[in-house]
Amino acid sequence: MKDLQFIKKSVLFVLMGVLALSLPMACGDEPAGPGDGGGNGGGNVSTITATNVIDYNTGLPPKGIATVKVWGYSEEALAEAPYKNNGFTLELPATLPDENLGTVGNELWNNGWMDSTDSIPDGIVMSDKNAKGVMPWQIYGYDADENRIGNFYYDFESDDTYCECYWFYVDRNVTVKGLAIPSGVSDEEDYYDLDLKKGWNVIYIFDSVDNNRTTWTSKKPSGIEFAWYFEEDSDFMSAQVAKSAASQKSFISKFKVNKIRE
Repeated sequence: MKDLQFIKKSVLFVLMGVLALSLPMACGDEPAGPGDGGGNGGGNVSTITATNVIDYNTGLPPKGIATVKVWGYSEEALAEAPYKNNGFTLELPATLPDENLGTVGNELWNNGWMDSTDSIPDGIVMSDKNAKGVMPWQIYGYDADENRIGNFYYDFESDDTYCECYWFYVDRNVTVKGLAIPSGVSDEEDYYDLDLKKGWNVIYIFDSVDNNRTTWTSKKPSGIEFAWYFEEDSDFMSAQVAKSAASQKSFISKFKVNKIRE
């Protein structure tokens, strides 16, 4: 996780420093982002507000986004909103039915480092192993034709730290604490300090180069200012390039035919 996350945004690191002076970034109790203003991201944080979104590749406001959606396990989006004024506001449902939930263990271990889905890894203590929840890993952007064109992230990066925010719904209060070694990775570790309240929570996942540790916590790290980013879907963009090339080829062919007929 660490290597991929640091590499994918290293191109923008210098740009971020320049933009930091001119773009307001969400932190603490500001409206553009999660948390309760007291340093804790837990407890029914059901509104996701994004402002001043930056395109990963250009460092400028992204283009071509019409709507924003977030998904759970069902075939219908958990929430959607129009993308306007370089941002969006998603209102997450206050409660979710069981069919939209997995076990908390599955959300953490399966989507994280662990091979196991429901069993609790050695070194981890969970207060209620029957707790259910959902942690949408992606907030998607769609164009006017309902094509998914990329993902939104709310994160922070420095030369030695990377931190990202995620929204996590649980059907009851549950804590997850402890230190575990990811499966098949002997030189890295995952540290959990999650105090999740019934409803929507915000959790912070951050990596540090110094100790090769990934920390999962419901407490907002101090001294960190987050910003919203949009990353284009490479598969969609490749398809668009291919479509454009095919269209251009078709035009050239028609042009040649017309010239021959002339």
